[in-house]
Amino acid sequence: MDKAKEIQDFYASKVKNACRPEIRRYSALQMAFFKAKRSGEDISVLKQELENARREAMIKAIGCLDEHEHFEVIATLSDNGKIRSMPDFFKNCII
Repeated sequence: MDKAKEIQDFYASKVKNACRPEIRRYSALQMAFFKAKRSGEDISVLKQELENARREAMIKAIGCLDEHEHFEVIATLSDNGKIRSMPDFFKNCII
């Protein structure tokens, strides 16, 4: 495993541990949204709740790393890798 991947994995696990309640809520709402959509129920309220949960998880994920840690992750980003930007990094952490 290369050094960049190790750094990304280390900070991703730190983010996941810090945001565990928000990630669980987001995952539960994703499942409820999927089930409601499949059964033909009204999904407008769930859709808004899902967006709010995603936003809260992203805000907490961004805030749990300090400035130095952000720069370390930025240094590992690659144009040809799976994670190309900080939003991709945080999105990957909460999904």
